[in-house]
Amino acid sequence: MECREWVRKNIRKHENSSEVFYYRGLECFYGWNVTRDEVAAAQYYAQGAEAGCVKCQYALAVLEKENEEKKKKLFLASFQGLYEQARAGDSESQRMISCYFLTDSRGVSRNLEEAFKWLLKSAEQKNAVALFNLAGCYFEGTCVEKDIQKGMELLQESAEAGYKKAKDMITCMGN
Repeated sequence: MECREWVRKNIRKHENSSEVFYYRGLECFYGWNVTRDEVAAAQYYAQGAEAGCVKCQYALAVLEKENEEKKKKLFLASFQGLYEQARAGDSESQRMISCYFLTDSRGVSRNLEEAFKWLLKSAEQKNAVALFNLAGCYFEGTCVEKDIQKGMELLQESAEAGYKKAKDMITCMGN
């Protein structure tokens, strides 16, 4: 499923919950189905965070560039809720949780085994960003033995799912 379709499906699915703000924010941030607008994305994320959406808190933390303390607080505030959603099988939360464990900059100790476990669960559900991140793990040998061929397969899968960064990377590589 293309990213544009995926975000639309999730907007419909979550239209009566605070998570709709997260998917509308993604739509604006990446320019899927609408004109790309980071300010509008941040506004959606802020509305969702105010309504209790942990994915929106996470997204605001990612966007925060000026205040490291605020960024860390947002990451910590969203972790437990995301972890619960990840355990329940939500692929986007699984991808987000993997990012916590890939680095120790989000208030959680770095744990590559946990990072890979959650990233793999998300990628198995064909989450385009997770497929892209997993490709990076194989290219760099992070969490797994370096395997360029496997990385290329995952990168291609991410591109086919409509993730622009994956498409751009393939273009840059000359494939």
